[in-house]
Amino acid sequence: AALKGLVKAYPESVNRMEDMGRTPLHYVMANAHGMMSPTTLQLLLKYSNKENIHTPDFEGNLPFHLLSERAAKYNAFDGSPSRQNVEKCLNIFLNMKPPPAPIPEFFTALQSLPQWLRDSVVTNAYVQDILHKNVSMRFPTLILLMDLYSYALIISCFSIASNEHIKMRSEDAELRPHNTGTIVACFIGSSYFLVREILDVISMIS
Repeated sequence: AALKGLVKAYPESVNRMEDMGRTPLHYVMANAHGMMSPTTLQLLLKYSNKENIHTPDFEGNLPFHLLSERAAKYNAFDGSPSRQNVEKCLNIFLNMKPPPAPIPEFFTALQSLPQWLRDSVVTNAYVQDILHKNVSMRFPTLILLMDLYSYALIISCFSIASNEHIKMRSEDAELRPHNTGTIVACFIGSSYFLVREILDVISMIS
């Protein structure tokens, strides 16, 4: 109650940084093992600026990183209240669905969690949604790159094959070796687009 009153009286203090660039959220996550940490974390997340939830300190640590460092001091067989508080804080943090940090930093923070905690995190609906969106964003990019390379392959190989065919018709064809490599490359590039179109049709039908 006292903390809630203090936050209401000085709401700007929730997002205030100290000399190391850390906000109150950094300190709560770093001390996630404390008895009052889950309750305090809920209060801070309620009043924090959502854009500052993933603010790094001057050493580059997100609040998530500091909780990971604390969690590393426990193991899966530790039934102490401190370990349970760490897990509670992580669940509270994720269930609030904070806007994700830049994806590399967020994934780094996830990977830095100890194995016993990482196994439960990957089943969290919020984390799964972020992973799904990230994969969905990367897959079209991969397709576009493959399209680009295939177009370049077909155009360059077709140009080379056409020039060679013209020269062969203007000269003695029997004296020139036939280069089938460029024609094969054109067929490979064309086959890629054929398969891609077939998959698109199948996906629309299904």
